[in-house]
Amino acid sequence: MKVFFRNVVFTYKGLSDNYIYYRFRWTLEIDLDKLTKMLLEESFEVKRHNMPTNKYDIALRRKYRDYLYVRADTLVAALSHFSATLSQKEKKAFTKKDMKLRQIVLDTYPNTTSTPIPVGHSFEPKFEVEEENNSSHS
Repeated sequence: MKVFFRNVVFTYKGLSDNYIYYRFRWTLEIDLDKLTKMLLEESFEVKRHNMPTNKYDIALRRKYRDYLYVRADTLVAALSHFSATLSQKEKKAFTKKDMKLRQIVLDTYPNTTSTPIPVGHSFEPKFEVEEENNSSHS
């Protein structure tokens, strides 16, 4: 199980064996409209969640609250302008479609920490890939 505390990710081993992995971008926020179009072209199920705001909203990053919820076969991703969470509800082997979503997220969100300060790294858990040879990755 992983817990966020002021942009630091803490991992508690043993509480959950399900796959969960956090990735980040430090600069140049993602255009969620372009990302949605690209993911739909790759045949993923995509839902956009727009968070309401108004002229009285004083939050510093109010325009960055929207996020995408993307589903492959067993893998889901919550994608925001600067961060991504890949997870599974049940631990299962990744399909080819899951691996495609994983690779898109890793390419789009290249960092394992939320800031350039080397603290709170997110480490990818081991997972199985559904293939003829049934290989394991870390």
